[in-house]
Amino acid sequence: MKRLKKHLLRAALILATLYAATLGALYFAQETLLFRPQVLAADYVFHFPAPYREIRLPVAGAELHGLHFRHENPQGAIVFFHGNAGSLAHWGNIGARLAALGYDCYLFDYRGYGKSSGNLRSEAQMLADVESMMAYIRHDSGDKPLTLIGYSLGSGMAAYAAAHHPVERLILVSPFYTLRGLIQEKYPIVPAPLIKYPLPSAEYLTQSAKTPLLLIHGRRDTLIPLAHSYRLCEEFPDRSTLHELDAGHGDIWNDPAIWKVIGETLRQ
Repeated sequence: MKRLKKHLLRAALILATLYAATLGALYFAQETLLFRPQVLAADYVFHFPAPYREIRLPVAGAELHGLHFRHENPQGAIVFFHGNAGSLAHWGNIGARLAALGYDCYLFDYRGYGKSSGNLRSEAQMLADVESMMAYIRHDSGDKPLTLIGYSLGSGMAAYAAAHHPVERLILVSPFYTLRGLIQEKYPIVPAPLIKYPLPSAEYLTQSAKTPLLLIHGRRDTLIPLAHSYRLCEEFPDRSTLHELDAGHGDIWNDPAIWKVIGETLRQ
């Protein structure tokens, strides 16, 4: 009996050690799991179907690279926060299409993406960069009304920006209720305190109580389930509208319906 207890205790210790090691690896590998940047050479030349200028924005310990698509007679300015993969070589096409709707459009690559230097290390750093972006855009765009659009990972940043800056409207595409909650859905073994990027979108939206909110989500989205948008819509029923599209996560921008919905919203 004593020998059995020793074996069980030893097995429990081994399992506990393996569990702790797994959690440690997940904690330190979060950036690798969350962020999938495409790195561009400093002399990379973009090719878009609309005129643009490049922006170099100094931030603490790095420099962010951005694009500004100009419209001859803008009705306002749009700030687009892109997803967790790629670079402006791809996302700039979204900026060009948004500008074609009658707006100036600004978008930035995050640290380590595209031509932006540095690396993302914490949520505080990420949100400080969002503050720098918004300060630059507010100064550059003058008094133009701002519309924020955030997709996937960028939906959390857009929600944060709307909570701390006056904006005319907020559009979240494929958003999560909280990034921490989404991560725990995918990795149930990870305790909440170990998640370095909680990005509580719902909490941010509470702080922007008067901002009209448009939610767009694909019914076939398996990465961020449609249920996340339902929760957000139910929590803010008086100012939110939810449009479901017959799309998944990565292909939602290829659906003509998304451009119809965004165009109609901007014209309101």
